[in-house]
Amino acid sequence: MTLKSIVLSSLLFTVATAVAQNSTPPTASPPASLPATPTTPPSAPKATPRPAPKPTLFPGDPAPALQIEDWLKGDKIAAFEPGKMYIITFWTTWSNASLSAFQTLNAVHRSYSSKGVTMIAVTSRDPRNPEDKIRAYVKQEGGPILGSIGLDTERKTWNAYLSALGNRYIPCSVIVNGEGKIAYFGRPIMLSAVLPKLMDGSWNVATDAKAALEAEKSFESLRTRIEADGDDVLTAIREFEDAHPFYGGIVAERKYIAQLKAGQQGALVTGAILFDRYQKENNADGLNELAWRMVDPAAKVKVLDLELALRAAVEASRITNRRNASMLDTEARCWFLKGDVAKAIQTQKEAIANAAANERPDMQKVLAQYEAAK
Repeated sequence: MTLKSIVLSSLLFTVATAVAQNSTPPTASPPASLPATPTTPPSAPKATPRPAPKPTLFPGDPAPALQIEDWLKGDKIAAFEPGKMYIITFWTTWSNASLSAFQTLNAVHRSYSSKGVTMIAVTSRDPRNPEDKIRAYVKQEGGPILGSIGLDTERKTWNAYLSALGNRYIPCSVIVNGEGKIAYFGRPIMLSAVLPKLMDGSWNVATDAKAALEAEKSFESLRTRIEADGDDVLTAIREFEDAHPFYGGIVAERKYIAQLKAGQQGALVTGAILFDRYQKENNADGLNELAWRMVDPAAKVKVLDLELALRAAVEASRITNRRNASMLDTEARCWFLKGDVAKAIQTQKEAIANAAANERPDMQKVLAQYEAAK
């Protein structure tokens, strides 16, 4: 198995099933359909989970003021401006689910930042989230998130929101509407469904926030069945879609993978829907995943739309200015399977030129395969 296959497999499966792992940040952004992580570092394996704090803050209440001691990136947000919407996401470096959620959050930023939505990521120090580790992660190439990043050294904002909302898990996103009130809080994966209603004014805090919470709970149950990877995965997904049609989009990625595995033609329909979504979001990671799942030689999928895979791969390379080695490698594979060996060789050479040292050996082996096919 190549390094790329190992990384991509971990993105959708290993990372998705991790509740809390003490690991370094992943090299690529995994999809957003991930379990949340407890807001405090996990203790001994047999420890009894701490009960959630009693809520004192609810959707519809005025949002507490931000009390951020150190802004590590982006604009400093002193106060919520009337008429503007804010998405505050709480995260840590020790939570793989937090790091994975940045793909979703970055896609939201690209789609909504021009529409008056400001993204804020807030983290706070703890024994497994020391300040030096936080700063190093934020400074890495590209940064972990588009938008502003605040270090809540005294946990004032952390407590004012997460503790007051009775939330025990991260990542957790809180939406503050144009009136400065809490409109929603929950998993970042829900944002793609929640935001359109908030933007068009049809979001009802009393009923829609409750429905979103119910959908989240059902999604957690669905995730357990998905992790089991049994024959009923697609049945479980359909049940979720039937129960929560408004939130069906949040399981589209999982549905696509399950359909590919089962050899169902419906995978191509789901893939086309995902392509449209990812393209609108400028979501290069999503587009790359969409293409690679079809052309990965180790996957041996039974249904294949090379035109869709190639379009997704080319778009992913375009969005990343043809600087991302993994995405160029996927594009090269698509060209090769399409029969354009010369284009595959050219693109694979681009991938190698942009690859990290540990990625090059596998990519050079692939290049040799393409050159042998001339």
